[in-house]
Amino acid sequence: MTNGVLEDVIIANEEQISLTLKLLQQGRAENNVKIGCNEATKALNKGKAHLIVIASDCKPIEILGNLPILCLDKDVPIIALPSQEAIGQALDLQRPVIASALISETEMAAERIEKKVREILNG
Repeated sequence: MTNGVLEDVIIANEEQISLTLKLLQQGRAENNVKIGCNEATKALNKGKAHLIVIASDCKPIEILGNLPILCLDKDVPIIALPSQEAIGQALDLQRPVIASALISETEMAAERIEKKVREILNG
């Protein structure tokens, strides 16, 4: 990954962390989340992803593969949270999660998710 791509990854501040984890919880309850690097990549390729969430403590970082590049190409924001465990807990899982995608299947859900994503990104 080049520095230009990594510069497009948003490193979440405390407020963004809280809002993103809350959005992941809501998305999980509504079945609007894809979990894992492969599923997030598929969602991006299908044009269904509105936000990609990655763990900045993922080692080695190469595990994330082409997610940052795909996000840049598809114009989908990517935000880094500090903990795999926190992402997993927000998704009600007993394991760490290095990547997830917020998706929508309907136009109404897409508008609602896009609005919440803008709130997170604009603080």
